[in-house]
Amino acid sequence: MCLHKIFYTTADIAIVNKYHLKDNEKIVHLANSKELFRVFDTKMILESMYSRENNFISTLTMAQLKLYRKELFSDIEFPIGKKYEDSFTTYKTYIEANRIVFVNRPLYAYRFRSGSITRSGYQLSNLDVLEMYEERLEYFRERGYDLLSTKYHYCIAIANQKELLKKHFPNNPKIYKLDSQFREIYCDILNELPFKKRIKLGIIRFLPFIKRLKYQFIESR
Repeated sequence: MCLHKIFYTTADIAIVNKYHLKDNEKIVHLANSKELFRVFDTKMILESMYSRENNFISTLTMAQLKLYRKELFSDIEFPIGKKYEDSFTTYKTYIEANRIVFVNRPLYAYRFRSGSITRSGYQLSNLDVLEMYEERLEYFRERGYDLLSTKYHYCIAIANQKELLKKHFPNNPKIYKLDSQFREIYCDILNELPFKKRIKLGIIRFLPFIKRLKYQFIESR
C-alpha cells in the first residue's frame, strides 16, 4: 500500500495511520477519517504539524509510521539520549522532501506498555521537549519559515513543563527560568496571534490555577 502510493505520487515520504493496543484491546485512532489518502508539499505538511484534530499531530511526529526515501537522511540523524528523538527529527525530513503522501489506514500497531519510557511518569528528561522547540525554531529561522505557530506551541509547552516541575520537583530552580521564558515569548507573539489563541495564552499566564485544575482532573481519572 505505502510503496504503491509512493510510486503513484512520486512521494519521498509515505505516512500511515495507526491503531493503539492496550490490555489486548484494539483501539483505532484515525488521524483524518474524511480522506483515504492525501498528498502534501513541505508548506502544507508543516502547517499541519500542530493540528490537534483527531490526533494528527502524533501521526505526523512518530517516526515509526513512515517510509522514507533513504537520501533524506544523508545529513539528518536521530539525537542520542533524547526523550523525544522523533520530534527532534521528523520535521527536518519534511523540509527535505518534495512530496509527502498520507495513507489514511491503520497499518501500524502501537502498543502501550506499563513501564515504557513514555509511560514511566514525569522525569526531568521530559524537559527535552523544550530543547526540541528551541532547535526547531532555529532550524526554521535559518531556512526562512514562519515561526509564529512554533513559538505559540513552544509557549504552551513551557507552561506545561513549569506546572509539572512545580508538582514533581517543587524546589527546582528551572521553574523560575521557565516563567521568564514564557513571559518573553508571550510578549513577543501576543499581538500576532488570533483572538482565541491570545485568550488561551492569557489564561495560562494570568490564571494558571485553571491549568492546575486540568492536571488534577486528568490524574484523578
